[in-house]
Amino acid sequence: MGSYGAVAAVPYHAWYGFLNRRFGLWTKTALEVGVAVPLFEIPALTTWTGVFGRNQTLKEAIAQLRKDYSTALAFGTLVWGPASLFTFSFVPPRFHLLTFYSIGAVWDWGISNIIH
Repeated sequence: MGSYGAVAAVPYHAWYGFLNRRFGLWTKTALEVGVAVPLFEIPALTTWTGVFGRNQTLKEAIAQLRKDYSTALAFGTLVWGPASLFTFSFVPPRFHLLTFYSIGAVWDWGISNIIH
C-alpha cells in the first residue's frame, strides 16, 4: 500500500541512519529483525492496511494483528533477516532505504497473503 510506504519512509530514514552511525553488521541486522520488524513494521503495516485498505475499524485491525502476529513475525524474520544481512553487507548506506523498500514488495505480498 503506497500510502503506508510514504509515511513509513520518514522514521525508517532516521532508523537506518542511526543504525549505520552506531553499529556493525550483526548488531544492525539483529536490531532490524528484533526491534523494527516486531515492534514497528508488523503492527504499523497490519493496522494501516486494515484500516485504510480493508476498511476495518481500528479495533478490528488490532484484533487481526493479534490473530496473525506470530505468523507475520515468522515471515518477517524469514524475509528481513537475509535482506538485512545482504543490504548492510553489500549496499552503500545511502541506498539502504531504497533497497529495503524494493525488498518490501516481497514482504507486502507475503503479508497480504498471511493477513486476510
